[in-house]
Amino acid sequence: MKRKLVLGVIASAALLFSCGHGGIDFRGIYDELTENGTKNTKALFIKENDTCIGFDTNPFDIDNYLNPDAVSLAYSMTRKVGFSEVTWWKMLRTAAVDGIQTEETKHVSATWCYHPDRGLECIFAYLH
Repeated sequence: MKRKLVLGVIASAALLFSCGHGGIDFRGIYDELTENGTKNTKALFIKENDTCIGFDTNPFDIDNYLNPDAVSLAYSMTRKVGFSEVTWWKMLRTAAVDGIQTEETKHVSATWCYHPDRGLECIFAYLH
């Protein structure tokens, strides 16, 4: 019985760490938000090796443009990778003069900036 319990704990730990850092799976989040690539959105991106994920609320760089769908996806991504409502509000209140902003959770870093002609852009990366 003890051996089965130990094997169960080891298997659970292996699953946790194989599913991204701290159970955060960038590929799974990206696939969910883009409906496995069937939802045509340029607002979200993922690096080929799945080490970072991000969003761009104005991917076509249209001056003074706001795409509500892109903002909604950006919010969902921010929350799914483990950042709080407070971080999201900080992102929304970033001004161009603030430059690049960063914040971290235990497993993921967020780096973002805002420009009125380019929108809010953010990259989430695993911490090593």
